[in-house]
Amino acid sequence: MASIRSYKLDSGKRRWKVSVYVGIDPKTGRKKYVVKGGKLTRQDAIKAGRNLEKAVQNGELTVAPNPVKVARKFKDVYEEWLKSYKLTVRESSWSKTRDCFNLHILPDLGDMYIDKITPQDVQTAVNKWFKQSPVAFKRYFVHINRILTYAELRDYITHNPARRIILPRVQDKIGDLEIVKLEVPTVFYKSIDTVTNAIEKEHPDVVLCIGQAGGRFDITPERVAININDARIPDNEGNQPLSGPIFEDGENAYFSSLPIKAMVAEIRKADIPASVSNSAGTFVCNHLMYGVLYTIAKKYPSMCGGFMHVPFITSQVVNRPTNTPSLSLDTIVKGIEAACKAIAENTEDIVAIEGHTH
Repeated sequence: MASIRSYKLDSGKRRWKVSVYVGIDPKTGRKKYVVKGGKLTRQDAIKAGRNLEKAVQNGELTVAPNPVKVARKFKDVYEEWLKSYKLTVRESSWSKTRDCFNLHILPDLGDMYIDKITPQDVQTAVNKWFKQSPVAFKRYFVHINRILTYAELRDYITHNPARRIILPRVQDKIGDLEIVKLEVPTVFYKSIDTVTNAIEKEHPDVVLCIGQAGGRFDITPERVAININDARIPDNEGNQPLSGPIFEDGENAYFSSLPIKAMVAEIRKADIPASVSNSAGTFVCNHLMYGVLYTIAKKYPSMCGGFMHVPFITSQVVNRPTNTPSLSLDTIVKGIEAACKAIAENTEDIVAIEGHTH
């Protein structure tokens, strides 16, 4: 049934409009109406409404049906994309790209239906390629992203799963150390639980936690964590504990059991600024460092653990004051690898002047 209403123009004159229900929009799930306005009289609007209702009954006005989905495999979308790509580059370029897909990408993803590929599928493939070739894996990922972006633009998929991928940076093995990487949430207590669960699963010899300290110029292994939560800002889940202990039965402080001075020396040897820090703050970084060292002290006395802060990466300071310090991501990765090398080579810390006067 048509709905008729009057409305006022900016000039003060009154006009009439009519709206007629058409159906449910399959894309939004909401009711869809056709509206006609600008009628001088109510009778004109009624007449227009009758014409619209007749059009709906005759099927002249309908909600577009859901498009029929075609099951497309990754390799099919790749072949479709390659045809258009060939028109934009030289043969030498597209032939190298084709060989890259045939040798490295299609064996892992080719037979998967593109709308079923998950971020975890892409992450698994990327991690595998990183182990095979720490240099070339980025190129493989760029190619995957091209295909998934192409599919998204053509509505073959609703979201590009490659956007949620964390590209590996630090190598999986440094010297005699086998590196197990873990992403930790910036959330009080959940951060500790994440690391302690990984400790129980992996039984590592060393635990090195890494956080970001925006405003610092250099990479800074931390000397000590104190037993206090005093959050200046909320964490990523809105928690903001103030002036309370992290663990009631914990020590007032726990010191890093990593060779922090040797780590600083090795990072500097790589031409990267570094220094020992005597404060991990009172936010999630100090909280996590304390929680890990508390767990080690209670359950794993032969294990070593500690924390290291890194500065902003360059892209994070674009809209900050011009003197905000930063390091490139590649430089930070190089510094982390140097710190790991020092951990592997030094069972005891070196003697060096790394104190502060204030």
